[in-house]
Amino acid sequence: MKKQYFIIKVFIALWATLAIAVAYAEKPLWTFTPLTPTQKEVLNTGTETIIYTVTNQSTKKHQLVLKPQRGISQAAPCFLGPKNSANSTCTLTLKLTGNKLPIDGISKGPILCQAYPDGKTPNSNQCYQPSQKDSLKITVFYLKSNGSSCTNGLECQTNACIPATHTCNFCTQNNECAPGNICTSQGFCITPNGGACSTDAGCIIGSICSSGKCLAPNGAICSSDSACQSSQCISGKCRGRGNGASCSTNATCQSNFCSSGVCTPLSTDQPCSSNAQCQSGYCSPQGTCAIPNTGASCTSNAFCQSNICSGNTCLAPGSCAADSDCPNSEHCDMTTHICVAVCVPRTCVNQGVHCGSIGDGCGGILNCGVCPVGQICSAGVCGPSACIPETCAQLGAQCGIQTDGCGGLLDCGTCTAPQSCGGGGVASQCG
Repeated sequence: MKKQYFIIKVFIALWATLAIAVAYAEKPLWTFTPLTPTQKEVLNTGTETIIYTVTNQSTKKHQLVLKPQRGISQAAPCFLGPKNSANSTCTLTLKLTGNKLPIDGISKGPILCQAYPDGKTPNSNQCYQPSQKDSLKITVFYLKSNGSSCTNGLECQTNACIPATHTCNFCTQNNECAPGNICTSQGFCITPNGGACSTDAGCIIGSICSSGKCLAPNGAICSSDSACQSSQCISGKCRGRGNGASCSTNATCQSNFCSSGVCTPLSTDQPCSSNAQCQSGYCSPQGTCAIPNTGASCTSNAFCQSNICSGNTCLAPGSCAADSDCPNSEHCDMTTHICVAVCVPRTCVNQGVHCGSIGDGCGGILNCGVCPVGQICSAGVCGPSACIPETCAQLGAQCGIQTDGCGGLLDCGTCTAPQSCGGGGVASQCG
């Protein structure tokens, strides 16, 4: 009886241990929270990005690496501090490359594993992945080549389904593109920001095709939130979060630069030789970091993120090519291509000037008129002229007492005898 009782106790202890082990094994040591949609259509020649936040649920530190999946790569290492510590999460950014993905797509993962001491090799015995709801659901699609039948440009490599033939081909004019799209000199139809797309090549240079829409970078002209990568259109421009705010991608920030999960100031106008050197991700043809597509060639405003094409070159947002590009109270300085306040010329009246010439305050000269006869202009005001006494010679007087014209008297002398003043019958003359 005692032996049987002992066997039962051992069995119960083993069962309890097994139950605890199973329960522990079912509880993930790290969990996944998607920051972007996890269901994507990826063009076979394109790329897409999916982002998760990974959170440590254990009291131990972990270095995690991605278990290999075709066409998926991990952008940066994932280091997790202990649960509830300041660094207990990491941002897992996955790049999906269309030409490397399985033809039938992906319907699970990502699988993130504890790394071996080399920091690169995944330990297959300690791996976790998101719940089915948050797992990857990737399909791959292919664009049609020229000559293929089509119903709209999104099916075609050129983004142009020619209406007359219903086939994919190069466009020659705007009406061969979808309404609102424009035909480039290379024969491709491009879509304005916010419009439908299938590839980045179908959007304005600098925009991306995300979830089937062309989305503009920060700083580009916009009319709605849905046209911006940051999902924020403020005062007519795409803008992101302010410096110091948390972020997951560059497009989340006003500065267009997300560093270690924090929006960081953008460094523009710095010398560069490649896009990778710039926080904005764009090195202009002039060799300086700039808002994407500043300096790019163009034939109309629609080609430019600033919506300003001048001299076949895209100007930076905030620039101008004509007064019409500026607010009503400003005009375009054609030297700097910057909108400046309009100078309102002053008038003679509002300066209290009644005569003479004076500046108008905007580089011009005002003629404020002349004074009436007998008056002079002094400090812009007409007034009586100063009286200058006349001389005997000016009066033509040879003798006698004369008035000087200013209220005074002149003694013009006497005549030599036998002549007398006025003796010849002419006043003030000796005779």
